[in-house]
Amino acid sequence: MPTFDLLNLRKTEMTLQFVVKTIQLLILITLHSQYVHAEQITGSMFRIQLPISPNSLKPESMNNMDPYAEWNPACYKFHEATTNMSNDIKNRLVGCASEDIQGREESTHLKIYLAISPNQLRPDQQVPCLNDAYQKAFDALKEAVSLHFKVHFEQVQIFLEFKEVQLQAQRITSLAMEDNQMLFDSTWTDERKLKVKVFLLSWMRSINNRFPLISMKVELMDISRLDCKVDVWFDVTGKTDEALYYLFASSMKEILPISQKTFGLKRFSEKTPDYVAQCVFLVHFVKDPDALVFEECAAELEQYNIPVEIMTGSAFEVHLDVDENDWDLRAKSHVNPFSGWRPICDWFMNATALPYELISEKVIGCRSNRTGTKTQLTVYLAVPLADLTAKRNIRCKKDLFTQWEKTVRIQFKLQPDGVQFTEQYREVQVQAITIVGELTRNGGKDLSQDKWSDKEKLVLKPFLVHWMKSIDKQYKLVSFKDVSDDLDPLVLEMDLLFDITGQDNLNLVNIVRHLTSTASSYQGSSKLTSCRPDTPAVLETPEDPFVDCVDGQLPLPNYSRFVSQRSVFYFDEVHIEFSKKVKSSALSVTFVCINVM
Repeated sequence: MPTFDLLNLRKTEMTLQFVVKTIQLLILITLHSQYVHAEQITGSMFRIQLPISPNSLKPESMNNMDPYAEWNPACYKFHEATTNMSNDIKNRLVGCASEDIQGREESTHLKIYLAISPNQLRPDQQVPCLNDAYQKAFDALKEAVSLHFKVHFEQVQIFLEFKEVQLQAQRITSLAMEDNQMLFDSTWTDERKLKVKVFLLSWMRSINNRFPLISMKVELMDISRLDCKVDVWFDVTGKTDEALYYLFASSMKEILPISQKTFGLKRFSEKTPDYVAQCVFLVHFVKDPDALVFEECAAELEQYNIPVEIMTGSAFEVHLDVDENDWDLRAKSHVNPFSGWRPICDWFMNATALPYELISEKVIGCRSNRTGTKTQLTVYLAVPLADLTAKRNIRCKKDLFTQWEKTVRIQFKLQPDGVQFTEQYREVQVQAITIVGELTRNGGKDLSQDKWSDKEKLVLKPFLVHWMKSIDKQYKLVSFKDVSDDLDPLVLEMDLLFDITGQDNLNLVNIVRHLTSTASSYQGSSKLTSCRPDTPAVLETPEDPFVDCVDGQLPLPNYSRFVSQRSVFYFDEVHIEFSKKVKSSALSVTFVCINVM
C-alpha cells in the first residue's frame, strides 16, 4: 500500500502516512416507516499510537460516572485532551476506537474519525495555506495529547490511513422510572447515575458486537422529570444489513431485565439526529464534509481553481552584434517594464511589428543572453513546429524571415552580417498567467489619481523590473504585457508568459506569493499590494501561419493594419510619423523609401 508524507511537522518523529480512500459518514434520519433512511457523507480516519499500556488507564476510569470512560478509557482520555483545543481539526473530530495489535500490547493504538472529505487531504491538491493550517492543527493536537497523557511530544506517533468506512449516528431518548412510575421533581443521585451507567455498559457490550461503537455522550436532565438522552456513533464498515427503524432503542429494551430492577430507563425513542452537535468530540458538526476546513484559506483555494492556459509552439535563436548594456539607458524612458528587464527583447519585439500578419501576431515572447559584446535572443512563436519546418512552407518562410531579418537590422542599425536568424527550431510549451495588483506609494494606496498615466507607470516600473529579475531566477519569463484599463483606478493587470518546456505546470499561487514577498521587502517608494491571480487570457491554438501563401509566395503587406498598430517609427535619424488618414498608395511609397535607406 503506497504511503506519502503530507505534512512536515515540527519537533517530530511523528509519522504521517496517507493512503487516500473513501470514508462514508452516515447520519440516520428517523422516519415513521419500517426503515431508517440515511444520509451519506464522505469523511476521513487516521491513527494514533501512544507509548502507554491500555491497562494502565482502566483503574481511574472505573470511578467515572460516564459509561464511555469505562467502555473505552483511552478514547475518553483522548476526548479530554482535545476539549480545550480551538482549531478546525478538533471541530471535525467525530469518534474514536481502540485497536488491539498483536505483539504491541504495551502501546495504545487509536483510530480517530474526522468529518473531512479525503479529497481535502490529498497532498497533490493542497495549497500552501492549507498545508500550513493542517500542520499547525496537527502540531496542536499532538501537543495536547502528549500533555494530557503525560508522554513526550516525540513519543506521540500519528498515522493517517484513510479507509472506506461507514458511520451511523443515532440519538435515543428515554425516561427514568422507578416501580414503573415516572419521577417528577426528583434529582439524579449518584446511585441513580450508577444504575444508568451499568445499564448503558451492558447495552454497549451487546450492540458493539454488531455495530462497533466509536462515540457516546450521555445527558441526564431533571427539569420536570428525569430524562436521559444518548447520542451514539457506530462504525458499520462492511455491514450489509439495513439500519432498521427502532433498532437501537429495541436493543436497549432487550437487556432491561438483565440490568434493571426497580429503577431503570424506559420508554425508549429514536430521534432524528438532524443536529448532532451534542455527540462527543463534536462542537460544530458540518453535514457536508466537503465544506472547506479552514475558512482562512478560502481565497487562496479559489485561486487554485483558476484554469491553466498552456500552449505548444516553437522557438529559435537570433544572434545580434549588440551589447545589451548599451540599450539599458534607452530603455529607462520606456513605459513598458519589459524594456527595463530585457531591453534588447523589447526593441526586437517592436521591430517585429511587420505589416505581414503572417508573423507579427505569432511572436509571443523573447529571452536574451549576453555573450561578450553580442546578444543571443530566444524568440518564441505561436507556430507549431511541424508547420514551421514543413517542406510546403520553405519558400514562403524564407522570404518572410528575410524581410523580418532586414527590418530588425535597420531597427538596430547593424551591418548586413550583424543579424543572424538561426534555422534550428524546437518545440516549446508556454504557460500564461495573469496577476492583478494595486499601486501603493510610501506604504499607502495612492488615491490622488483616478487612472493610469505614463508618469505613474514609470514610477512603478523599477519595482516590476526588480520583481521580474527575481522571478526569472526560478522561472523562465518570456513576456510581460500591461493590460490595465481605467475601470479600476491604479489597478495593474499584467499578462505573463513563462517557458515551461520539460517541467510541470507552474503553481499560480506560488508566483503570486513570490510577488507579494518581493513587494514586502522592496525598499522603493512605489510597488504593488493586494496581489491576486486572475483568469489568464486564452491562448489560441496555433495555426499554420503560411496558409495564405500562394504558390509559395508571400501575400501583399497589409499596410493599413501596419499603420493602425504602429504609427511612429525611428529609422536611423529619420523620424517618420504616419497618419491613419493617408491613402494606402502614399503609405506604400513611404515604406519603400524607408526600406531603401
